[in-house]
Amino acid sequence: MALLARMWAYEHRLEHGTMQEALPTMGRLLIGLGVVLILAGGLLLILSRMPINMPGNLRWTRPGISVNIPLGTMVAVSILLTVILNAVLYLFRRWG
Repeated sequence: MALLARMWAYEHRLEHGTMQEALPTMGRLLIGLGVVLILAGGLLLILSRMPINMPGNLRWTRPGISVNIPLGTMVAVSILLTVILNAVLYLFRRWG
């Protein structure tokens, strides 16, 4: 993540002049990423306590072996993350 921030700051400096002008924007970016990581961590803690039995999840149980393939959960998480990422990118484009 630090490499991404340095690359972004270098590109911003080339376009707009000084590094001093890039620091406030980079600070807001890092705070935003921190908030997103905290929310994602909290969501994972909550979801780890809930049994997720969605339609589309495949489960085979035999003596001595159990196989779970969460296809329905993967599709639902993919759709949710796509919506969240698009909303974040929309906000960054609107503010930038």
